[in-house]
Amino acid sequence: MSEHNIQVPKGTEDLLRVVQDNFDTVAKKGARAVGAGQAYYEAYSDKAVDSWSESQLREFLLEQGVVSPKGTVEEMRIAAKQR
Repeated sequence: MSEHNIQVPKGTEDLLRVVQDNFDTVAKKGARAVGAGQAYYEAYSDKAVDSWSESQLREFLLEQGVVSPKGTVEEMRIAAKQR
């Protein structure tokens, strides 16, 4: 592909090496993105739960299968964060 100044691998071994190198690079970037996304989700989901009213907490816990959620608001927040 001389028009784009790209070296075309010669032979199967060269092609496999190029593919493996690119795969490793993309896999590492993907792993970093997943880690960052998980951290973002955890930080903001906890903040969202902290802002819910008592009735919102009870509703969420009922939707999650907790039969008749009881306790203080703080206890319900802890239970919601664990779900």
